[in-house]
Amino acid sequence: MDEDDGKIQRDVLVGSMQPMGIIYNVQVMTGDIRGAGTNSKIHMVMHGSKGLRNSGKIFLEGGAFERALIDIFNVEICELISPLSRVTIGHDNGAVGAGWYCEKVVIYCPFTGIEQTFPCGMWLDEDEGDGLIERELYEMVSLRQKKHKKYPWSLWIWTSDIKGAGTDAQVFLQIYGEKGKSDEIKLENNSDNFEQGQIDKFMIEMPDIGRLLKLRIWHEKRNPFAGWHLAKVTLFKTLTMDKYSFECGRWLDINEDDNEIVRELPAKGTLIDEPLPLIKYLVTICTGNVSGSGTDARVFLNVIGDMGDTGERLMFMSKNNHDEFLIESVFLGQVCRVRVGHDGRGGGCGWYLDKVLVREEGQPESSAIDYHIAIKTGSVNGASSDSRVFVKLYGEKGDTDKVILAVSDNDLRNYFETARTDIFTLDTYDIGKASLFYLTDKSGSDTGVQISVPVHGMQYMFPSHRWLCKDEADGKVEVEIYPSEVLEIEKLINYEITVVTGDMRSAGTNANVFCQIYGDERKTEILALKSRSNNFERGTTEIFKIEALEVGKIYKIRIFHDGKGIGDGWFLEMVDIRRLTMAMVQIEVEIIEELQEVVETFTFPCNRWLARDEEDGEIVVELLTEASEELEMNSYEVYVYTGTMWGAGTDAKVYITIYGEIGDTGERWLRKSNHLNKFEKGQEDVFSLTAVDLGVLKKLRIRHDNSQASPGWFLDRVEIVDTKDDTTYFFPCKRWLAVDEDDGQLARELVPVDEAFMKKGDEDEDDSEATLGLEQKGGGSAGWFLDWVEIDAQSVGQKLRFPCGRWLDKGEDDGAIVRDLFPNPLQTEFYTPFVPYEIKTFTSDVFGAGTDADVFVVLYGRDGVCTQQKSLCVNKRERRMYFERGAEDMFIVELEDVGDVIEKIRIGHDNRGVNPGWHLDRVEIRRLLRKGKGSETAIFPCERWLAKSEDDGETMRELQPSDIITEKLSRDGSLKVTEVEVEDALESIAYVIIIGVDHTQTERLWLDLLDRRKGFQAGSLESFEAHGSDVGEIKKVELGHDGATPEDCWLVDELAVAVPTKGVKYIFACKCWLAKDRGDGLTARVFNVLDAEAIAISQKTIYELTVVTGDVQNAGTDTKIFMSVFGANGSMEEILLQKNEDRFERGQEDTFNMEIDDIAPLKKIRLRIDGSGSRPDWFLDKVLMRNLNTEEVSVFTYEEWLSRTCGPKKTMICEMPAVVDEEVMVELTTYIIQVKTSDVSGKFQNLPGSFKTLHKQRQREAGGVALVHLKFL
Repeated sequence: MDEDDGKIQRDVLVGSMQPMGIIYNVQVMTGDIRGAGTNSKIHMVMHGSKGLRNSGKIFLEGGAFERALIDIFNVEICELISPLSRVTIGHDNGAVGAGWYCEKVVIYCPFTGIEQTFPCGMWLDEDEGDGLIERELYEMVSLRQKKHKKYPWSLWIWTSDIKGAGTDAQVFLQIYGEKGKSDEIKLENNSDNFEQGQIDKFMIEMPDIGRLLKLRIWHEKRNPFAGWHLAKVTLFKTLTMDKYSFECGRWLDINEDDNEIVRELPAKGTLIDEPLPLIKYLVTICTGNVSGSGTDARVFLNVIGDMGDTGERLMFMSKNNHDEFLIESVFLGQVCRVRVGHDGRGGGCGWYLDKVLVREEGQPESSAIDYHIAIKTGSVNGASSDSRVFVKLYGEKGDTDKVILAVSDNDLRNYFETARTDIFTLDTYDIGKASLFYLTDKSGSDTGVQISVPVHGMQYMFPSHRWLCKDEADGKVEVEIYPSEVLEIEKLINYEITVVTGDMRSAGTNANVFCQIYGDERKTEILALKSRSNNFERGTTEIFKIEALEVGKIYKIRIFHDGKGIGDGWFLEMVDIRRLTMAMVQIEVEIIEELQEVVETFTFPCNRWLARDEEDGEIVVELLTEASEELEMNSYEVYVYTGTMWGAGTDAKVYITIYGEIGDTGERWLRKSNHLNKFEKGQEDVFSLTAVDLGVLKKLRIRHDNSQASPGWFLDRVEIVDTKDDTTYFFPCKRWLAVDEDDGQLARELVPVDEAFMKKGDEDEDDSEATLGLEQKGGGSAGWFLDWVEIDAQSVGQKLRFPCGRWLDKGEDDGAIVRDLFPNPLQTEFYTPFVPYEIKTFTSDVFGAGTDADVFVVLYGRDGVCTQQKSLCVNKRERRMYFERGAEDMFIVELEDVGDVIEKIRIGHDNRGVNPGWHLDRVEIRRLLRKGKGSETAIFPCERWLAKSEDDGETMRELQPSDIITEKLSRDGSLKVTEVEVEDALESIAYVIIIGVDHTQTERLWLDLLDRRKGFQAGSLESFEAHGSDVGEIKKVELGHDGATPEDCWLVDELAVAVPTKGVKYIFACKCWLAKDRGDGLTARVFNVLDAEAIAISQKTIYELTVVTGDVQNAGTDTKIFMSVFGANGSMEEILLQKNEDRFERGQEDTFNMEIDDIAPLKKIRLRIDGSGSRPDWFLDKVLMRNLNTEEVSVFTYEEWLSRTCGPKKTMICEMPAVVDEEVMVELTTYIIQVKTSDVSGKFQNLPGSFKTLHKQRQREAGGVALVHLKFL
């Protein structure tokens, strides 16, 4: 009776792990007559419906049972027997004055909500009445009441087993379900609750609130000894055995964790598919800007959403020393409203509240965007203003409030001074396209306003050029300005960057902090994280709104500071980046998804110092996203070799940026070397850099700041060791970085050389090939462990890896010494295929013409395409064999495909060896034609020395072709050889570039003349047809030539560009020189379409034409084929389908594009042949025409011969109706032809042949009618 709930009797269910009783509320009323009370033990038995079940004898302990008193008991049994049929009540008659007068018994079952009254009004006394001390009581049904049902729940609370975890505070809780919430429940007990490592058990009653969602638990004491560490809470519904768990594991203490004494816990259990998330809501309370608006009272706030509320929270711990508060709560759904108030205490408790802003922490405050307003004050006398300037923007979606321009972005102290531009940022909701600008000033003059909206990619110009002054001009101080020009600028998006500074001693910094974001598409510029507040203090969280480029999916960031200020060391805990993006979102429980705007969050944990005197001394760190699995951090050892020449060292600060296939390191200061005095003559300095893995390194950029007394530096080379895979990259330089040496540059970009992947042998020995993936078994045995084999197939553009990883040894593994290997598709690398070139060099027959140097060659095609530099000999032995006096040497090399025309070559040598000088006569380069139909040889004459001691001292020459020899194999097996001089053919070539919106443009469209004839003669008009990518609406056109020779001069009179697919033609009046030595020396000019005359022309449509030749004997043809197309809106002229050597062969499909007038829908086509050529007959299967705009396919089927001699029709012309989606576009039509013949004898003799036949068939019937079936024409 002195512990727990004081009960000395309990019902226990077999196998029960938790209390499962049903509580009945029992009220026993003693009568108001003399001697009615008793000291006996009272017992009771409750009988269920029909008396089949009962509670057993229950002793009502602890009751007073005094005259006119009501004793209340909570009786717990394992059976649900409500409603009751009767009650048995009595006593043991075991005390002095045992007699008892019972007035009535009232029993309430919360589970059924039924309250029953059982009247008695009789003595239970051996000396009174009938002498009975136990009576059967029956319900007075008229007094039965139906109340709200309440269900019994077993509540267990675990206090954590850590030091100081217990509390003496009063604990409360409230439970939320799908159908509502419980009342606030005060947890009381007779024992000492909530002690360290203790489990406290309670029975509570709640109405039906459906499936549980969350629980809020708190205590009321805010003193230093009220702290409580709660482990978890469980709720068990005793009737349905539904069990819920609420994990906590946190302090409820004003001195621990986040200093909160309220916790909300999401429900977990078998009935919960996915627990609701815990959300931190950032609440900003804005007090009005009126006199006496503040308050000293305690403010309470309750945030209410469609999935619950936060309960009343005391706004006690403000965030960042502003009126911002964090409320941690289980997800509320859509926030609907807030309830805010105060306790009315304090001297100045009155409070003027402006507004309350609620948002999830890290989410944008609203859909606001930034408008950057630049106002230029005029340069006239007295144009400046000291007045307050207001602006208002009007747009297609609404307008802003009137806003005062108070704080500028360019940190000027006095605003609106004469001839100065002030820049302000207006943060407001999106008003769409700006259409009006409203400016208010009391005195001053401005010349104009420029408003930039990077999020829209738009810039608006609002010209003013007027006074805003009561004493000037029209006296107006308010003006409405409309935009005169709207420009497109680079489009940016909003990023919200949250930076958390650690909560440890000296964790904050006064330095300037910067950040750079990397995505899978691009990277941002370096972003300064700054505001007007004192940022990056210990334990604070700062949120910065940044406008930057869209980078795609973010995979890393680089964050650093400049080390300036006192106490620049900084402990960074984490960084969060949030942005709005478009994603597919599932609509409720349906499978349907739609594209919606969602917030994408990237978390970058750090937990390290950025300080010169902490950890590794670095003030820059790269961070990966929390969910990153593909990438990892890597270390790079950087070896910097300073040259050995006089004055090669430097005392300047050296910076390096390393670029790989997966991003770059950003610029890093090479600060900590293995030598105290860095970058001295002939010295090797070693540095270590940590960054996100870059993959294969592509290049590096190295520079110095030109500081100190002797900043000039001669860099020999840089070597970088990737410690992840132990790969070394070699970056040769051998140049000065100095303003007074070489080309005066302080920065160099270096690329790795091929030898970086090979282990170089001795310079004096022959070069040896690398052996890849081989491991030789020791002991002189023939056994061999093969790791892998790699084959680089340059002709198909593939590098194939064949993994093995097994022994080839009779005594190891399975004893096999031969294995079949198969390529791993995941390790196959694809690149641009190489093509074979046959290169012949002709060394002149003059004294000392031969060379032992390493000869290399580079081929150049059109539009700047070129191959890599390729050595013709692979080792010293070959260099000694080739390039002898009078020799002709041939090499087969595979190089990048430079196209059909080789415009020039560069050939030279490295000037090494005993006799490096070389007299080259000519070079011949031969390559196969497309589809192997022959070959083409270009001849490049030289007849000059490549020697330091001869001629002009050059060891490298650029050669242009003089002749092109083409060899083709005829059908009769003979070789047809043609030779063309190319002096005129390869003079300057003109080109056009079409430029559209967003700077999209075509490649150079070369204006090639047919048969290599010379064009652009004085007074000539040349027409060309060029095909390029669609750039949308044309904005500009660039015309130029490649300026192959200095003498190329071209005076352009007029340029016309027609776009048949858009039905427009632009005519540009040029009248300017494109020449290096005429006019302004430019060989290219850009023309704006705004300056052109636009003429509408008939619109063209591009069709993809596929001609299918039948697969029968002798189906192919060499004859000329002509085609006409007929549509509902006209027809096209007959065109010749070019044979192009290999078209229209047996069983072949030939596809090419054609541009015709827009005559769709197509009705029919007509094909004819002229019967020329050695094979005049052709078996046509079908023709397909696909409209590239609408993707509609028209099929024209023939499946017959076009021939004078073959097939049943013996015709050389055919017409075919179009079939679109199995619908024939031309139907057979019946024509009724009436021919009236005169009754004069013999008149029919002069009729055309067809009518003669008709009338002969109709036996010359006067006025006869004939029915014939014709295709519609």
